[in-house]
Amino acid sequence: MILGELSILLLPTLHFAFLPILAGALLGGGAAAVAAGGLAAAGTTALISGALAGASVGASVHGAGQAAEAAEEAADNQNEATDRAYQYNLDLWEMEKEQLQRDRDFKYQSVEIQARNELKGAEYRDATALQGYNREMQIKDMEQSSLDTQFQKSNDIYGLQTGFNAAAAKGAKDDELRKYQETESEAAFDKQEARIEYLLAEGRLRSRGVTGRSIDKVNQSDMARFGANMAMLEESVANASRNTRSALAEVDRDEFSANLTAYANKMLDPGVLPEVPVPFATPLTEWQYPDELEEFDYGPKPVKGAFKSPATASQMVWGQALPGIVGGLGQAHGSIFK
Repeated sequence: MILGELSILLLPTLHFAFLPILAGALLGGGAAAVAAGGLAAAGTTALISGALAGASVGASVHGAGQAAEAAEEAADNQNEATDRAYQYNLDLWEMEKEQLQRDRDFKYQSVEIQARNELKGAEYRDATALQGYNREMQIKDMEQSSLDTQFQKSNDIYGLQTGFNAAAAKGAKDDELRKYQETESEAAFDKQEARIEYLLAEGRLRSRGVTGRSIDKVNQSDMARFGANMAMLEESVANASRNTRSALAEVDRDEFSANLTAYANKMLDPGVLPEVPVPFATPLTEWQYPDELEEFDYGPKPVKGAFKSPATASQMVWGQALPGIVGGLGQAHGSIFK
């Protein structure tokens, strides 16, 4: 009766510990049977003491069960957190791979853009330099053509000038020679006229019958006058000859001076103007493109953390609690059979 009441009273309280409590009650019942026949009071006390010891063991078992459940739940929660962390790290690793690839592609495109911009700038500078070169060549050709034309014109003018100087000199010489010839002709005419005048005068005297010393005096006088006229005419011709020679020399000097002036004004041969230097092509710098990404650039792939087994965690709790439970059972047994 007492064992039944204790079991009914303790079972709701001990929950999973009903087996140790029941064992304690049974041990108490056995003690009561041994002490029957006058030891009823002592048996009752032992039974109560065993029941209490069994209750303590049951409490230990209940606590160990709750701790095992908590360990299993903690292991499950940790494993779930490990899964979430692994999935997060895996997603982050994949996104970082995409970001790294995007950054590499962006850098590659940036280098390509800079290279294209530099090429366009170089082409523009080359086109500008070529345009300037063509313009300088046109200017050089025009200057060369102009200088050649001026030089040819200068040669033509020099030729014309020297030709004109020669013609002018020849004309001046012809004029001087003509003057001299006129002087000679005039002198010859005067000589002839003087000679005729002398002969006419002598004829008039003879026609008048003048003879002797008178006619000799008259002849001497006419001869003297005739000689003087001849001398004057000869001197006039000589002077004309000297003047002509002097004039001809002056004409030569004037021609030489005019030729010197023409030669001084003559343009020098310009030759060939130096060539316009051909512009160099604009050099292009060397560009370093980013390398292709390889596996080691992405770093190691994330790995899962260490998983905890819920059964193992529960076993560890029970392993730690069992020595106390066994000890409690021993104590209950001792209390009953003491």
